[in-house]
Amino acid sequence: MARLSFSYISYAYFYLLFGAAFFHLCLSNQNLDNILCMEDERQALLEFKHGLIDEGDRLASWVGVESDCCRWVGIVCENITRHVHQIHLPGLGGHCLTGDFRTFKKYNEASKQRFRGNLSSSLLRLKQLRHLDISCNNFERIQIPSFIGSLRNLRYLNISNSKFGGMIPPQLGNLSELEVLCLGSFRETRNYELTRMSNMQWLSSLRMLKYVDMSNVRLSDIIDWLHVINTLPSLVELHFSGSQLPHIHPNVLSLNITSLSLLDISDNFFGSFMPPWIFSITSLVSLNLNRCGFHSLDLGSIDGFRNLTSLEFLSVYRNGFMNSSFVLKGLSSNLVSLDISYCGISSPFLDSLNNLTSLLSLDLSGNSFSSTIPKSLGNLCNLVDLDMSNMGSPNISFNDILDGFFECKAPSLESLFLTFLGISGHLPDQLGRLIHLRHLKLDFNQISGVIPDSIGRLSSLRTLSLPWNQISGPIPFSIGELSLLEVLDLKENDFIGFLPESIGRLSSLDMLDISNNELNGSIPDILSPLSRLLHLDLSNNLLTGPIPNSIGRLTSLERLYLKNNQFTKSFPKSIGKLSSLEVLDLSSNQLEGSLPDSIGQLSSLEVLALSSNQLEGSLLDSIGQLSSLEGLYLAFNRMNGSVPDSLGQLVKLKQLNLRYNFLTGPIPNAMQKLLSLEVLDLSNNRFTRSLPIGLSNLHNLKVLNVHNNLLNGSVTDYHFSNLTTLGEMRAENNKLTLHLSIDNWVPPFQLEVLRIGSWNLGPHFPSWLQSQRKLRDLDISSSGISDILPSWFWSTFPDIGYLNMSHNDIKGMLIGDLSTFVPSAAVDLSNNHFEGPLPGKYNEADLFFLDVSNNHLSGSLEKFLCPSIGKDRSLMVLDLANNNLSGFIPDCWLNWGSLLALNFENNGFSGEIPQSIGDLSYLQSFSIRNNKLSGKIPASLLNLKSIQVLELSENEFIGRIPLLIGRQQTNLKLLSLRSNKLEGEIPDELCHLTYIQILDLAHNNLSGTLPICFYNFSIMSEKENMSVFLQAPHSEYVMTKVREFEYKEYRINIKLQIVLLVTKGRAYNYSTTLFLVTSLDFSGNQLSGPIPKEVMSLVGLRYMNLSGNHLKGRIPEEIGKMTSLESLDISLNQLNGRIPWSISGLSSLSSLNVSFNKLTGEIPTSTQLQSLNESSFLGNALCGPPLVEQCNKKRSPPDAESTRDLSSDGQDWGLIISIVLGFIIGFWAVIAPLTASKVWRSVYFCFLCKAWFKIRVVCCNHRHG
Repeated sequence: MARLSFSYISYAYFYLLFGAAFFHLCLSNQNLDNILCMEDERQALLEFKHGLIDEGDRLASWVGVESDCCRWVGIVCENITRHVHQIHLPGLGGHCLTGDFRTFKKYNEASKQRFRGNLSSSLLRLKQLRHLDISCNNFERIQIPSFIGSLRNLRYLNISNSKFGGMIPPQLGNLSELEVLCLGSFRETRNYELTRMSNMQWLSSLRMLKYVDMSNVRLSDIIDWLHVINTLPSLVELHFSGSQLPHIHPNVLSLNITSLSLLDISDNFFGSFMPPWIFSITSLVSLNLNRCGFHSLDLGSIDGFRNLTSLEFLSVYRNGFMNSSFVLKGLSSNLVSLDISYCGISSPFLDSLNNLTSLLSLDLSGNSFSSTIPKSLGNLCNLVDLDMSNMGSPNISFNDILDGFFECKAPSLESLFLTFLGISGHLPDQLGRLIHLRHLKLDFNQISGVIPDSIGRLSSLRTLSLPWNQISGPIPFSIGELSLLEVLDLKENDFIGFLPESIGRLSSLDMLDISNNELNGSIPDILSPLSRLLHLDLSNNLLTGPIPNSIGRLTSLERLYLKNNQFTKSFPKSIGKLSSLEVLDLSSNQLEGSLPDSIGQLSSLEVLALSSNQLEGSLLDSIGQLSSLEGLYLAFNRMNGSVPDSLGQLVKLKQLNLRYNFLTGPIPNAMQKLLSLEVLDLSNNRFTRSLPIGLSNLHNLKVLNVHNNLLNGSVTDYHFSNLTTLGEMRAENNKLTLHLSIDNWVPPFQLEVLRIGSWNLGPHFPSWLQSQRKLRDLDISSSGISDILPSWFWSTFPDIGYLNMSHNDIKGMLIGDLSTFVPSAAVDLSNNHFEGPLPGKYNEADLFFLDVSNNHLSGSLEKFLCPSIGKDRSLMVLDLANNNLSGFIPDCWLNWGSLLALNFENNGFSGEIPQSIGDLSYLQSFSIRNNKLSGKIPASLLNLKSIQVLELSENEFIGRIPLLIGRQQTNLKLLSLRSNKLEGEIPDELCHLTYIQILDLAHNNLSGTLPICFYNFSIMSEKENMSVFLQAPHSEYVMTKVREFEYKEYRINIKLQIVLLVTKGRAYNYSTTLFLVTSLDFSGNQLSGPIPKEVMSLVGLRYMNLSGNHLKGRIPEEIGKMTSLESLDISLNQLNGRIPWSISGLSSLSSLNVSFNKLTGEIPTSTQLQSLNESSFLGNALCGPPLVEQCNKKRSPPDAESTRDLSSDGQDWGLIISIVLGFIIGFWAVIAPLTASKVWRSVYFCFLCKAWFKIRVVCCNHRHG
């Protein structure tokens, strides 16, 4: 009993002490806040801070002698002892993925807050540290410090995604209290970032581990990883995604980790059957096997999924074993989320999913479904998220997919992704029944028709994405009912009409993209309430009018694309209010005026694109205020004046494009400050002086284009001393001279494109080119080189695709080997002094373009053309004009079928045109002018269906003009048979050449009359518009791809379009303006008859020459209709009559020759005619200016005189017609009654008898009297 009472007393005493202590603690609690952290620990944290690089100043509170470290950012202390227990310093706010941020800009801004530097071992003084989180920082591949393994009280360690590198220290195995270990990282595009392991045994010591994340840690050397994991009995979550696990251990049947609820071994490609041990983990709730490459199940595991009854989340993306109805039927009915995308599952197997009634999320994308979608999908009425994208189901309709869901009483769908599915037909009106829908993506389908008005019922919709379809009609007004909409993407459709004003109600909208449609009208002011809008793209529509000032109210806007519309008037000043704007693209519009000063207020702007407008004025100094600018594009405008020095303040600028303006003055030295510049394009302006020496500072420069300016002066090797990254330099068509300080200069760059034509590089061949072995585009034309081509030249440039050395004085034989050139290369060696034959080796190169014209080549073409027999060639343009080549043209053209243009003019070829040239079915231009070719024009030329230019003049061809030349060559625009020995009549078949613009048959022996069917010439009569000669795109542009380089367009000067025309009495060469010329020349023949008035219907004809024939009759009065006529020569004929007064109305006529005919009368009066030389009218009976002989009588007004001529002609014809009509009427007035009536005949003949009797009586009396 005493013992019992003592026990009660002891308990009472204990409770009394406990109560007193608790009461004292409560009384003193108000002073706890005054207790500071441990001084030693505070110093330890300061040392830790000192080792970090804190650019974001996140640890600004970690200062002060009296400061309590427990109040510092990221520090948590124990309440009573004030020991530091936790350090929370994750970067990016703990959100490591870019997708966690609203915009990429916000991610970049947050990235600046990440720590760098080193981790100080001072953390070891934090004896009670239990929680350390420094994830999502950037420690730049330093190794994880081994001292962390001495923080023995740690329960939580998260250093994931912080860009550590090297080996993970095994000392971490000393953290026996550790429950959470996060060492995972992101996979970088270049390689695995980061950390690796060679031994995992230390992990077995961490018996308390519940959570392990080693995603993307390289574990390729860890064979026993599964054995180690099996020693962690408390493990709940295991993340080994992308860790290069070497072996899946398919022979292991089971594991002992019965508490594991999450297993992620995704992105480890095993390429085996699925191991049975996975099915032994019956506690699994979540299983991620994405991209594991499990192709099948072991026979003993065929129903393994039936063991995983707790499984709720299953992802098996890109695993073949799921393509089985038996496997699908074995899935747990508790599944909430299922991803079986890209597993090769066919549509009949979908019926196996019937029992998954709890399913909320289903991803079927990338499987091979037929056009039939099982209606059993409709049984999944609880489904919230459905993804059926990329399933390649042609001609499937929207209803085929959703009919089953529409049978549900209340469809639960919130996310519906059906991109790249081949959906056709219209959007059904039933779509409005999916009232819970939040995200609808139907990208890249074939949906047509209009958006139904029922779309407005989807009041929960956040994302509406319908790009790359064929949806037409106006955007429905009901779309304004989607008040929660954040993304509206309608680009690449066929929408028409105006922007509906109801869009202004979408106050939650972040992104609006309706680009590449056919919207018209103006941008409505109603958009201004969209205060959250970040992205607005209305590019490539038909929008007109000014850009409204209300655009300045979209104050959150970061990207504004309005390019390729028809906006007019000036640049809106209100855009300067968009302080968050990063991209502004208004290019390809019709904006005019100058840039406003307010543009300098766009402090966040990174890209300013205003190219292809009508902007004028000078560049503003305020552009220098755009401190964030990386790209400035003002090409194809009318900007003038000089470039301001303030441009040098744009230190982040990477691309500057000012080409095709009217900028003047020198290139400013301030550009040397643009140290980030990669692309500088100042081409096609009026810049003067030389290149500034400061350009040598631009060490990041990759592209320098200053061609087509007025630059002059010297350029030295110092200009290029630091341009080590330069890959493209175009400076042709300037008057620059290269002066080198050393003879054996080796440039610091390796260029791919070098165009410095028109520079002064000579007289010696530039030896420094030998170092540029990456060149694929070289132009040193017109560069004053007068030297022999060095032997190293042809073997130095294995990637060359374009070579232009024309217009120099390069001498010697063509001995180079072009076979090293890339396929479809272009070579221009014209206008030099190369001599000797064209080498057969040139045939070995598969060239696109070869121009060796205007040299001194001689000999035959046999070796060049004929070795290619049996091998098709790609050559499209061959120009050998103006050389001394001779002999027959070889008859071996069968393998040159790609030729578009062939020019042999001004050589010494003889013989006949070979028959095989007729096999060049793509040939568009063929010129052999001024050779010694003879024989008849071969019928094989009639097979040239594509021919547009046929120039056979100045040879010795005989015979007639082939009749079929007008029936088959209907594309001909130029036909010249001038100065040959052709005879016979001009065939009417030539009138089928409806597109002919130049027809020259002069100086032959043609006879007969001029055809009257010239009105069929639709170009000359302006029934159709003119077009450029040789219209095939590859006739003016060479498209070549050289290894890894992108396609480039190389402009080729096709001199095959230079045509010799005799106009105004002189010979002229036409090239660039050839397509504007229209000409008829039949002079110097034996033509007779009148000039047909049908010729006068050629109102678009500019030059006509009919001189030196035997034409008779009058000049047609209709000649006044030929309003385009500039030159008319009808001299040396037998024309008579007056010159029509209507000719005085031809205001374009500058050359007229009517001499040596039989013309009479006064020369009509006009400024053009009276300014002509009198020789143009000699040899006639004409009078009046410009002749000295004056007309005898006062000249009547032109109209009266013309009328008199016409009336005189009319009276002559009238008299003849009157006589004929009078005779006919009088004759039949007498004869008709006599024929019809016997009485009339009797009376008539009685009358004649009486009359005859009286005449005889009178005559007798007269004779006898």
